[in-house]
Amino acid sequence: MPRVYATRSDLLAHAPPGVEVPAEPEASRLLARASEAVEVLTMTAVYPVNADGMPTEVEHADAFRAATCAQAVHWLDTGDETAPASGRP
Repeated sequence: MPRVYATRSDLLAHAPPGVEVPAEPEASRLLARASEAVEVLTMTAVYPVNADGMPTEVEHADAFRAATCAQAVHWLDTGDETAPASGRP
């Protein structure tokens, strides 16, 4: 089962004014894709995880949540779900 690092509530809290957060189930789909993008960018990172592969340290979990929300907001803002938030292809 894929790991998803943020919820719609997290995304609502992270999104700046003017960025419309979609309703469910679209929000969950977007966050699952954003979580996949974050995993690609952090695949060589070493940090403690639980049996499900989720970060166990609060600061790591917070970082994954923030990165996932930032990626999702970027996609919502640009309408381009193919590009990473860094702007790199």
